Order: sequence, then C-alpha cells, then structure tokens
Amino acid sequence: MNTTVSPDNVFAYADERIAQAAAALWPDGPVVVGPHIPSVTGYVRRVEAAGRPLFAKVSLLGVSLASVLRGTHGDWAEVRAKQAAHLSSPGALLEREAAQYGALAGAGLGTATVAGLAGGVLFTEPVRGVTLGEMLAEDPHRTFDVLAGVAEELGALQKPAVAALVEGAAIRERSVHGTFARKFNGISGDTYVSLTGPSAPVLGAVVARLRKIGLSGTYGIGIVYGDLKPEHVVFPDGPERRPTFIDPGLALGHPASDVAKLVSRMVLGLIVQPPAGPGATAVLQGIGQFTDLPPTG
Repeated sequence: MNTTVSPDNVFAYADERIAQAAAALWPDGPVVVGPHIPSVTGYVRRVEAAGRPLFAKVSLLGVSLASVLRGTHGDWAEVRAKQAAHLSSPGALLEREAAQYGALAGAGLGTATVAGLAGGVLFTEPVRGVTLGEMLAEDPHRTFDVLAGVAEELGALQKPAVAALVEGAAIRERSVHGTFARKFNGISGDTYVSLTGPSAPVLGAVVARLRKIGLSGTYGIGIVYGDLKPEHVVFPDGPERRPTFIDPGLALGHPASDVAKLVSRMVLGLIVQPPAGPGATAVLQGIGQFTDLPPTG
C-alpha cells in the first residue's frame, strides 16, 4: 500500500535546492526566492537573481510531483535516495529539458531562455503573454487558425540539426505512450480510474484493453514536441504574432501524438470550464477543421 509523502518535506527540500543553486550561479548578486507556482508536474518558484526575474524548477525523480506526493515512488526516505541517484546520473530530466530549449531556439522557434542549470535546478526567464487556452476562451472562433499556425511553427522541428540534438536529449517520459505506461501501470492505474466515479467501469475496460494490446512507443517517424498542451503555447504579442513554446518534451514519435495531446487537453478544458454562450461549439468546430487537415512531415 502506498504511503503519502508530506508536501512540507518535498517543498522544504526543493526550496533548499533552489537557494543553493541560485547562490552557486549568482554568487555576487542578491537572490530573492518568490512565490510558489502550483504545478502537478514539478516544483516551480519565482526567484529574482541579481535583479533578474526568473522561474526556478525542481524535478523529483523526473516524474510528476503529484505521483511523488501520493507515495507512488515510496516514502520520503526512499524518494530522497532515488532523487540523489537521479541527479547523479547523466541525462537527468532537467538537463535534457535545458538542451531542448537550445534545440527549439536553434530551430528558429520562440521559446524560453535558459538562465542557468545547477544542482538539479533549472532557471528560465519568464515568458509573458496569454496561453493558447486563454486566447481561445476569449475568442473561440480563432480556434482553427491558431491551431493551424501552431502546427506550421512546429514543422521547423523536422530539421536534421534538431533531430541530431533530440536523439541525445529526448524526453520520452512525456510522450503519450510514456505517460500511459506510467499512470496506468496496474498500481496507480486503479486509483486513477476509481476517481472517475460512474465512468469507472467503462474507463477501466478501455484501460485494460490498451494494456493488453500494448502501446508501442517506438514509432520513430519524426520529431514531436511531446508535451503539447494549451498552457505550453504562449502568445507574447497577440494571436497575429508567432507563439512561444515552453516545457518541451521533444522525442521521436508519430506526428499524431502532438495533435492527440493538444486536442484532448483542449476538450478536457471545455468540460471543466466551458466558454460562455456558443463558445464551446465554436472551439469544437475549429478542432474538427484542424484534425481534418492532411498530415504533414
């Protein structure tokens, strides 16, 4: 049976790592640790280092923060031991993420600027603007045009130079296959399904079928963004200008996986917080137009 991990232990550990890393990177400038930014995936805080506003991210074991707190990876002593091994191994998650920001910039895409990486803490400059989800909540009739524009931007990932970088720094953990295998592994999977209430029997049968037939994660067709969610696409200068991409999960994969993740997240957003009036219908129609586009790449 899983033992939950105290958030106080995790947050105190992460704050200590952030303070130590910032002091190492900016020894001559004052470092002010700002507010915690709630996230289910990693521990994120605003910081100011030598007068420079930044985000500081700590990843526990390269998995979601929520799963650590639920005790999926053991008690706090086990997590600390595993975390030490994770940070000492080459290619820890945030090392690969930092490299991927460089790959995105090299491909000519708008992306966050990495300010530093030390002690398992990644510092990036803030990206200000409205997210894709926020934009379409305000103007749902733009859905097709915005999604088509995002897809066109991501076509730059197919450059040979990007592929060479991704091969050495792929983040397979954020793929559709990797996420499914991790979440529905027979231990946590039953818990997730049970939380859906009346839908649990149907979803449980679907999950069981998918686990039985197996999901191959070795498509290797092209480069995919890997974690294409509405909140990871930001428009600093409005819908008519180019977007900026954050929290990448670049890897080899099937091009449909980016579309699947983005569209599924958008539909879930409509369920949780539907736009007023006919907005939800407009978003769904735009999604339908977008998914009917012929595949590219």
